[in-house]
Amino acid sequence: MEMTDKDVMEDFVRIVDYGNLRGPHTCQKSDGFKRKPTYRWQACKRIEVIRILNLFMPFFGKRRTEKAMEVFNHYENLS
Repeated sequence: MEMTDKDVMEDFVRIVDYGNLRGPHTCQKSDGFKRKPTYRWQACKRIEVIRILNLFMPFFGKRRTEKAMEVFNHYENLS
C-alpha cells in the first residue's frame, strides 16, 4: 500500500500491528515537477496478509472485496 498521508499510514501500521512502513519516497513527473512524497507499507507473510484482509473485509466495497478475493484465490493456488 502506498500513499502520501504519513499519519494515515502510521495509524494503519499501528492497527494491523504488522509490516514495514518505508518512506518518504519521492519521484519526479515526466513534466519535471516533483510529486508529493509517498510512504509504502509492505507485508510479506501469507498468514499476515490473510489476517489483515479479513480484518478489513467488512469495510470494503464491492470492488475492493473482489480484489481481496483475488488475493485469497492466488494464495490457494500456491498451496
